[in-house]
Amino acid sequence: MRARSARLAWTTVVREEIDDLHVFFQEWFLGEIPNEAGRFQRVERALGPPFSMIDPDGNSSERDDVITEIRDAHGSKAGETFRIWVRFVRLRDMSDTRCLATYEEWQEAEDGVTSRLSSVLFEILPGTEISRERLRWLFVHETWRAEKAPAES
Repeated sequence: MRARSARLAWTTVVREEIDDLHVFFQEWFLGEIPNEAGRFQRVERALGPPFSMIDPDGNSSERDDVITEIRDAHGSKAGETFRIWVRFVRLRDMSDTRCLATYEEWQEAEDGVTSRLSSVLFEILPGTEISRERLRWLFVHETWRAEKAPAES
């Protein structure tokens, strides 16, 4: 019973972390958050070394490149219709040091709505509390959902 309640608690924490980081991205891209080092530390703390990702077009990026790309995109959607939301977060597997989750990421922009299915591998840092502060994003793999991929240009 104890393991089950811990897993349920981690499921909630993982969902909150995924939601919160995507809210940050939306606010950052819209320029609603000041472009200050202290604010951007949210991303730098979350994307733990050796973070890497594969975007929905199949491009692979390492942590430093992802952080630079996000930092440089501050305010890139200012004045535009832009929204990010997450649905169907599911904890797929976990151990004492790692957990794997999947979720759908949706984006609404001037050119329409897109959706991707994402997998994230988190490191769980040592500690006794079940908290977001113990989670570090290690790897993300995104795949376009066929019915909501961007239109071909």
